[in-house]
Amino acid sequence: MKRKGRVVTALTLIIIFLISTVSQVSAFGPITFWSSTSTKSASYARAMILQNSGVNNGKMYATHEIWTDNQLPHPAGPSFPVYESTDGGQSWTKVGEVTDIHSGEGLREQGILYELPQGVGDMPKGTMLMAVNAFPEGELVHNIELYKSNNLGRSWTYVSTIASGGAYGGGMNWESQGIWEPFLMVADGKLYCFYADEQDPNNNQMIVHRSSLDGVNWSQTKVDVALGELRPGMPTVTKMGNGKYMLVYEIVNMQDDWIHYKISSDPDNWGNAAESGKRVNYYQGQTPGSQPYVVWVPGGSPNGTVVISGGRSDKLFLNYNYGEGHWTTQDSVITLGYSRSLVPVSDNKLFVISTVKNSSTGKSDVKVGTTDIVPSNNVYNNNLFMLVNKNGKAMDLIGGGQNNGSVINQWSYDYNGPNQRWSIVPTGNGYFRMVSVVNGKYAAVQGNSASNGAQLVSMPYEDGNAYQQWHFVDIGNGWFKIVNVGSGKVLDVDGNSLADNAKMQQWEWTGAEGQYWRIQPHGDYYVQAEHSGKYLNAGGAGTTNGTPIIQWGFETNNWFKWKFESVGDGYYKVVNLNASTKVADVAEVSLQAGAEVHLWDYVNAANQQVRLVPQQDGSFKFYFKHSNMAWDISGVSRDNGAKLTQYTEATGDNQKFYLEKSN
Repeated sequence: MKRKGRVVTALTLIIIFLISTVSQVSAFGPITFWSSTSTKSASYARAMILQNSGVNNGKMYATHEIWTDNQLPHPAGPSFPVYESTDGGQSWTKVGEVTDIHSGEGLREQGILYELPQGVGDMPKGTMLMAVNAFPEGELVHNIELYKSNNLGRSWTYVSTIASGGAYGGGMNWESQGIWEPFLMVADGKLYCFYADEQDPNNNQMIVHRSSLDGVNWSQTKVDVALGELRPGMPTVTKMGNGKYMLVYEIVNMQDDWIHYKISSDPDNWGNAAESGKRVNYYQGQTPGSQPYVVWVPGGSPNGTVVISGGRSDKLFLNYNYGEGHWTTQDSVITLGYSRSLVPVSDNKLFVISTVKNSSTGKSDVKVGTTDIVPSNNVYNNNLFMLVNKNGKAMDLIGGGQNNGSVINQWSYDYNGPNQRWSIVPTGNGYFRMVSVVNGKYAAVQGNSASNGAQLVSMPYEDGNAYQQWHFVDIGNGWFKIVNVGSGKVLDVDGNSLADNAKMQQWEWTGAEGQYWRIQPHGDYYVQAEHSGKYLNAGGAGTTNGTPIIQWGFETNNWFKWKFESVGDGYYKVVNLNASTKVADVAEVSLQAGAEVHLWDYVNAANQQVRLVPQQDGSFKFYFKHSNMAWDISGVSRDNGAKLTQYTEATGDNQKFYLEKSN
């Protein structure tokens, strides 16, 4: 986006341990540290915390655009103020200003601050940097320029021009040839600058980057995301605790400017630029669209937490599994504002800065505050399951063991027992991990053994460990064989035993009952249609036979809640909590594609029974027993009131559904 509708995401702080002085600051805010007037407005506020500057660690710095009515030759800039806080962001003092050295040009938009975590060229570790969009009157040229400070922001010197672009075309259109929204990070001894680029004749806008070994000489432009008519923009990057990087961006001209992301082990390579990447899902009425900013913090779960702010939601979006699977939300100290920026200040606390409209002046103030990260409580995908074999026994963390290597065996089915509850979390490579809600650890083969008989145990996350990853192979009637990726052997009960505490192990496939497993959803759920972000419900709160099942914007009412109850083999009846005797039923026991699904009294019929299959984006597909057709939102509609139907297998997201726990 451009101008006040255009947003850059800035500065990624890569955190493993954060400054204790700041982490001790209690939550505060929102407070206003820069106030607008009737003629002056702020935009695009950014902040950082020093982590590589010795005795100055913990000091914070902030900047923002200033727009002045009737200022010539351009209302923005022509310089950027720099503010300092020594009390965790609760009070601020202006200490410097970054000004352009080039005649006829001004520092106008999207200035960001960054501290070097290591030396780059002749710039030592701890050097403060600002990347900023500079241009002259008329905006016939755009330059992303780099400035540095070695005295805590008091004075600044020009370093280099990172990239140059063409003229602004007056809006988000093909005529515009500008470059926008720089974002800085260091990896492997290189300084990277990611930005949005409108100059390619075949792409409306692209995400690109350049790199430098000295901050002066920059590489050729490398394209990361390019989608033709669509406009990916506002890139930000974070390094996660597993060593991988996440690149996050909006896609304008897609519904709700949907936020997407890519994950890579190499920040110089993000795969096929023509692929849009993964999407941040809708969640309980919240839309993760536009103006993204991403950070990773070590707290919140054993894997830490990825946090994304988006411009269309007053919430923050959270993922506890390094970006794989389902995203949830939490409140933010600053709700809606233009391009909220996030700065981790401890393992589980974020500093939030944004520009927020002032109703008195009609302009925007700069507001700040801190937000604590909501912990996962070992629920990594916002749903929980029991894994039950054909003998009726469940996978159980014996004794609720907390230690690494705690034994996992089978036990009598206990719906109320927490030791039998597991998150099934996608790995992003076609497989899944199974995580105990009790200890937050992963089901793994003991000792990474490939041998028959190796015990199933719980272990902490280890990136890339194939012995913690499992392939759920659909073998019909709702049953799966669960194959260990490391060994190729299946999840098995020793000797096909029926006894409690019988050893769970890996073994070659024999077809014994103890090698067949079904996935039992635990608890009550909202069911979200992935393509629309809307939720399945009994239309009009109906409780009578024939009530259509439709999608609608999120509500917490009971007619939006569902329970999956086992009816034999791996099939379930799907019960509406507002009509406890009614289930999802294909009308007239139809075998036709497009047949409607409605509520009906349960009569133990195959058109009332479904099996579920987990997908790699954290969603599920559901199939009716009588027809083997999939749940499908009619016509791929995103409208309220669109009906649930059955349809032949397809790849569309209107056949994928998220399960979100309601209790």
